[in-house]
Amino acid sequence: ADILVAGCKEGEVTVYYTEEKPETDEGPFIKEERNLINTIAERLGDAIAYRQVEDEKKKSDAKFKMVVETMNEGVAVVDEYGVFSYVNKRFCEIINRSADELIGHLVSEYLDPFSKNLWEDEFEVRRSGNVRLFELTWVTKNWQKIITTVSPAVIYNSSGDFAGSFAIISDVTEQRRSEKALKDSEHKYASHIKNTPVAVIEFDSDLFITSWNLSAEKFFGYTSDEAIGKKTFDLIIPEYEHENVKKLLNWDSISISENINDNITKEGRIITCHWFNTPMIDPSGKVVGLSSICQDITERRETAEKLQKSEER
Repeated sequence: ADILVAGCKEGEVTVYYTEEKPETDEGPFIKEERNLINTIAERLGDAIAYRQVEDEKKKSDAKFKMVVETMNEGVAVVDEYGVFSYVNKRFCEIINRSADELIGHLVSEYLDPFSKNLWEDEFEVRRSGNVRLFELTWVTKNWQKIITTVSPAVIYNSSGDFAGSFAIISDVTEQRRSEKALKDSEHKYASHIKNTPVAVIEFDSDLFITSWNLSAEKFFGYTSDEAIGKKTFDLIIPEYEHENVKKLLNWDSISISENINDNITKEGRIITCHWFNTPMIDPSGKVVGLSSICQDITERRETAEKLQKSEER
C-alpha cells in the first residue's frame, strides 16, 4: 500500500508471507488483511506529515528566535497576570537586567512609581482588546532611570480569551534628555530675549516682523500683537529713512551688520536707534530673515550734540 503525504507518495508498505498461502480475495491476502495494510500505510502517512510539520515549526521557531534575539529593539512577552514569560537580549541590555532576573516576575517590579500606575492602566486597556503606544520609565540595578516607548499587541489563547501581551520596546532615554535640554535652553533664551533691556526684533525676508520683545514695546509703543505681521517700513521707519535703510540691508551677505537711523514711535515721536543685524540662515545657506538688536540712543545723541555746540562756542 502506498504511503501518501499531502497526496504525494512518500513510500509504501509491503507485506510478504514466508510460506505459501492459498488464493483468497487478493492473492494470498484476505480482505481484512488488505484493510489492515491500508490503515497502517495511512497512519504512517499521518505520522510522517506530523513529523514534517513539527520539523518545519522547529525551523520556523528557530528563525523567529534568531530574528528576535538579534533585533535592535527590545521584545518582551507577558502573561495574563503581567508576568514576564520571554525577553530578548536587547531588552535585557536596555534595562540592565538578565533574562533570569526578569522571567517569572511582574513587570511592575522594575518600574518607577509613576510608571507602575501607568502600566496597570495600560495593561487593563490591552485586557479589553485595545492597544496604543505609551512610555514607561524603568529602574536599572544601579538605580538609573531608562525611558522607553512600548508598542504592544494582544495575545489570545485558543478559546479567544486574553492570554497576555507582546511588545516592541525602544530606548528613548537620550532622545528625551536631548528634548528636555533643548526645551530648557529655548525657555532660557526666550526668557532672556523677553527681559533684556534692548529691543530684540526678528524679520522675515520681506521685512515683516515675526518677533517683538518687551523692550521693543517700550521703545516703539506697539504691543507684540500690534507689531507682529506688520511690515517694518510701515511701522517704525519714517518715510525719509526708507531708501537709506534699504541700502544698508544687504541680503546677499551673511555677515553681522550695524546701522544708525531715525525711527518713529506709535505716538509719532522720532527717536534715533543703533541697530545690530544678524542674518538668519536656513539649512541650505539662504538668508531667510534678520534678528536685530536695537538700542535707543536718542538721549546720548542729543547730549553729544549739545556738548559739541557748547565746545564750538
